Amino acid sequence: MMKRKKAVTMTCMLIIFLFAFACGAFADDYIKEIKAYQNSKITIHVNGSTVDLQDGSEQMFPIIYEGRSYVPVKPLAEALGAKVTWEQGEQAIKVSTANPSAGSASSPHESEGVRNTFPSKYGAASMFEDFKPVAKEGITAYLNAIRSGEKKDLKAFIYKYYYSLTELDSPDLAYAQASEKVDTYRSKYDKKTLDGLTAEGLELLKGGAFPDEASGYSKEHGILLNYRVVSDKGYYGHFSIDFYFYQDGNTYKLTNILFAGAYRGEGI
Repeated sequence: MMKRKKAVTMTCMLIIFLFAFACGAFADDYIKEIKAYQNSKITIHVNGSTVDLQDGSEQMFPIIYEGRSYVPVKPLAEALGAKVTWEQGEQAIKVSTANPSAGSASSPHESEGVRNTFPSKYGAASMFEDFKPVAKEGITAYLNAIRSGEKKDLKAFIYKYYYSLTELDSPDLAYAQASEKVDTYRSKYDKKTLDGLTAEGLELLKGGAFPDEASGYSKEHGILLNYRVVSDKGYYGHFSIDFYFYQDGNTYKLTNILFAGAYRGEGI
């Protein structure tokens, strides 16, 4: 008998276990009784973070069947930024990575392989550290758009990381807000000021550091991560980006991106 493993006899419950869905009854022809082993020692990691396999009050575990490991696909897919749904009529489990077509920034979904979800037990401090490269990428796109007026990279950034939930904000709205702020900067200040202000911000970003006041903290229904670069030199300006994560079950999902800034105390 395998140590710390429980023998389990499963019919269609194997499918329910693996996918964490109540899939309903299947025709008898599709049901096959098998014998598998539950292994609570196996852990799953995505980009160095442990995937939480708990679904509500139920703790799920990988299983071993005929020498192969099978894992619950729903929490794993969500940890990779995908969306999982059960289609009762089709008897199908659908995983959507929403990989936009090349050169297109119009899809309101995330790009394949881009992480914008975290397990709810991950914690704001860890999320803040992990998302620093994304913040740097976003503020860089924002500053370049302010300097040049070209917003293509800014739009691509928002659609790259945005996880669209219909009951919350949309990537279209996030981009519209960012675009409006870029236009406001460019209408209020002359080219010399814009060049100097954005040059200072981009120089600060090279080191990848953010000041102490930029920190992640818990909200009632999620996490807000705030990052900013602050220049106390010639132009005395700052630029910031906020990432809002909504708690959806056992996962935090990115649901809004907001940009802001100020020049000599005048906010935009």
